[in-house]
Amino acid sequence: MPPEKYQYYKFKFKAPDLTIDQADLIGEFDNSLLNFSTKYSLSTWEEMDYELATMSDILTSDQFTVFQKIQTEFVKRHEQELVSKDMTKINEVSYCEEHLKYIEENILPDLFNDPFLLSLQWLHSDMSKVTLLKSEYKLFLTDQKINILSHHFRHNRTFQPNQLKISLLRHKTIHLIPDYSLFLESMDEPTKVINNYLASKVKGFPESTEILIETKFKNLRNFVKANYGKYFEENIGGWHITIPEPTEQEKREQLIMTLLLLDRERYGC
Repeated sequence: MPPEKYQYYKFKFKAPDLTIDQADLIGEFDNSLLNFSTKYSLSTWEEMDYELATMSDILTSDQFTVFQKIQTEFVKRHEQELVSKDMTKINEVSYCEEHLKYIEENILPDLFNDPFLLSLQWLHSDMSKVTLLKSEYKLFLTDQKINILSHHFRHNRTFQPNQLKISLLRHKTIHLIPDYSLFLESMDEPTKVINNYLASKVKGFPESTEILIETKFKNLRNFVKANYGKYFEENIGGWHITIPEPTEQEKREQLIMTLLLLDRERYGC
């Protein structure tokens, strides 16, 4: 081990009696954290627990007691950072609440009252397939919620209640207006077969339904823009990614299947 690295570990662990052998083992631990996985990762809390468990085997009793104090101070700083960051999310909570309320009060009632969308006569002979697809979407929603909760508490514990509200409000939104694209990505092959069959059954809507859909979603886009401007700065810096523009056929399929998946009971939310 390079002398400067050895001195660094003695300083980091406040252990002037740290041996070379101990430093080598600590170095092996640090290197293990650099072995990135494309599938899995440790949260900050899990990494700290892993470090604590490892150091208990490497350090002497006195050295470990000092290390525990060092880590306790780090934990306090991390908790404070999480709380501070969460306090900046208050506006986003309000933004999501208003977005959800607008959909419930201004979008869904008219969609559910449209005769064509209400009756689903165009799929009368395939209602069992519609029911099955909706049941799969409900399972998808359950999986998504468990994933949200698991991810949140792994990384944030109870220190970011505002962020948790935001995540759950967004999740509730896709109960109201289904997220067909995300659902499609998660489908198994049997579900895709049913989905593709149902998507092929509709080529168009009656003129009155087309006008209703166009009007409602245009109003929603306008509301989202105005609501965003109400709570956030118009231009937010940072990096951006380019998402390929869907084809007209893909847009049409997404619209059709989103409307098909609408549920009066909001999938129990």
